[in-house]
Amino acid sequence: MSDYIAKWNREHANYSRLLDLLEAQINLFHEAEQPNYELMLDIMYYLSHYSDEVHHPEEDVAFRRVMGKDNRMKTVVMDLMRQHQVIVESGKGLLQQLDAIVNGTIMTRQGLESLGRTYIFHLRSHMDLEETEVFPAASRILRAEDWIAVDAAIKSRKDPLFGDTVDKRYEALHQQIAREAE
Repeated sequence: MSDYIAKWNREHANYSRLLDLLEAQINLFHEAEQPNYELMLDIMYYLSHYSDEVHHPEEDVAFRRVMGKDNRMKTVVMDLMRQHQVIVESGKGLLQQLDAIVNGTIMTRQGLESLGRTYIFHLRSHMDLEETEVFPAASRILRAEDWIAVDAAIKSRKDPLFGDTVDKRYEALHQQIAREAE
């Protein structure tokens, strides 16, 4: 198994934790409580700036090689790559709404909830498909030389939330994750 697949599985676990936090905040709408919009914004900012700009492009490089070596994987890989774009666009819309709310714009809870739940559903379904279909195929199909080529094509960045050093922007979110883990 590639180090990349292990890394992506860890990142998926981290994204699931963030989606759980986001969903918990959205659920507060139905409990007559005020969600923490800043926390929600930080979650979406991270997912839009790390997951969409680093994680998904890394996967795309490997997925193209999988598709090139096994034509039976073409349909699922093409679908996943399209999903990456849908997730990016959905995330941008949610990020913009949360940014507007944090900056004082009045929005309906229903609209925000709908965007949030749609985003959460798409990202969870997407990760599940990757983990059950493409990651196992990549482990079987790709050889050392393929992973060397994947590595050469990737411009990796340190994870600003779950890496060795937490960026200042994510300190409050990191603390919330730690509290949730207790």
